Amino acid sequence: MRRGYWGNKIGDVHTVPCKSSGKGGSVRFKLTPAPRGTGIVAAPVPKKILQFAGIDDVFTCSSGNTRTTENFIKACFAAIGNTYKFLSPDLWTKTDNISSPLAQYAEYLELSNKRVSERPARGDRRGRGMGRGMGRGRGGDRDGGRPRGDRPPRGDRPPRQE
Repeated sequence: MRRGYWGNKIGDVHTVPCKSSGKGGSVRFKLTPAPRGTGIVAAPVPKKILQFAGIDDVFTCSSGNTRTTENFIKACFAAIGNTYKFLSPDLWTKTDNISSPLAQYAEYLELSNKRVSERPARGDRRGRGMGRGMGRGRGGDRDGGRPRGDRPPRGDRPPRQE
């Protein structure tokens, strides 16, 4: 059973840490934190279970066929179990603060930046492509107005001989 405070964290834990609800059969049961000194505001059946759980102050609300004691107890037990399903800051895992990669590798980044700036400029090469400023998918003349490779242009080639 997870217990908590209502209002200030003064003294021992005395109530549930948050609102929680449970269901058993047709019975729905809701636990609500209460101020210190309120006592357990519940029917006799869940009151016994909550006393065994160590809760001193709590408001409860139930609906459904609460005459079926077994379902009433199941719903109360489920509501008590659901108090652990709520993740609050006191249940967060402790994490170590690690330095950011930028701070960790700052010296290396500065050195690599200086090396890049010392290189000679590469002219007007812009991004990917064939190195002639054309790139892919820019349209226009396919061969850029100049012949490619070893073959002469198609019109100047002699006819094929078979």
